[in-house]
Parts: sequence; structure tokens; C-alpha cells
Amino acid sequence: MPLLILQRATAVAALVMVSAFLVLFPDNSLPDRFAHFFSDGFNEGFQILAHLLIFFTAWRWRSWQPVLLDVGVTLTLNSGLQLAKNFLIAEIAVRPSGGYGGFPSGHSAATFSLAFLLSLYYPRLWWAWYTAAALVTWSRVQTNAHTEVQIAAGMALGTLIAYGFAQKLWRERRLQVRE
Repeated sequence: MPLLILQRATAVAALVMVSAFLVLFPDNSLPDRFAHFFSDGFNEGFQILAHLLIFFTAWRWRSWQPVLLDVGVTLTLNSGLQLAKNFLIAEIAVRPSGGYGGFPSGHSAATFSLAFLLSLYYPRLWWAWYTAAALVTWSRVQTNAHTEVQIAAGMALGTLIAYGFAQKLWRERRLQVRE
């Protein structure tokens, strides 16, 4: 099951990268305004909804396992992001706006890790989770907050950390998911 979700995440990430390279709209156009919405309010709403859905799943199943997986992935991801953003002083870390702290994209990493986790517990809606993650990730390039390399690193980091945790629990037969 985690491998199937990893394959879907990789396909969506590839689509986002093609979009980020090929589809940029002029400032103040309607798509640019949507990008600012996805980059800010929608991103926060998606993350809150995702964590609440995972907590709801744990409550419904009477199991702490979904919460522990969510907390483990989130803490590991945020620790890695903060280390990279605070200590990587290189050309790759420079944001398009000129400041440091752009590598990797935290928005991309967080939304892709949450899309992966939600796909474990709500597999029929995998397309919705990854559509939300893709829109947030694309919006980071459109709003000039990140480069394509920075969002690619964020998508990879978020997906691989979530996959690593899920795969470990899957092998130990401790991961409860919906088939």
C-alpha cells in the first residue's frame, strides 16, 4: 500500500514540476491571484483539515497509531526543514525574492507529506489530497516564493519522510490502513 501511494506522489510531483516550468502567469492576473490564495489561506486550511482528519481517524478507530504516525512525520519533517533552512547558506537556498531560507520549500514538504498520510487513511480520495498539495506547491513558484528546485526538494523530502515512516510500520505490521 505505501508503495502505491509513493508512485502516485511521484506522478503528481512530476506534473507539478512540468507546470512550474511551463505555466507561469503575469502578476495580478486572475490565476496569479488564485496562486496567492493557494499559497496562503488554502495551505493553512488544508494542513489544519489534514491533521484534524487524522485525529478523527484515530478517535474513530480507537487507536493512537494514526496520531503517532502524523506526529512522527511532522516533527521529523519540521526538524529537517529548519536545519536546512537555517544552516544552508548556498545559491540553492536563495529565494527568488533574494532572501535565504528557501531550500527546501516547507509548504511543498508539508502538503505532500500530509497528502501521503491522508492517502493511507482515505485512499479513495487520494486524488483530492494530491490536487490540494499540487496547487499549494505550484503556487509557491507562481508567487515568486520559491524556485523549481526548492519545490522539488520539498515534495521529495515530504513524501520520502512520510513513506519511510509508513513503510517501517507496514513492515512491522503495525500500520492500520484502509484497503
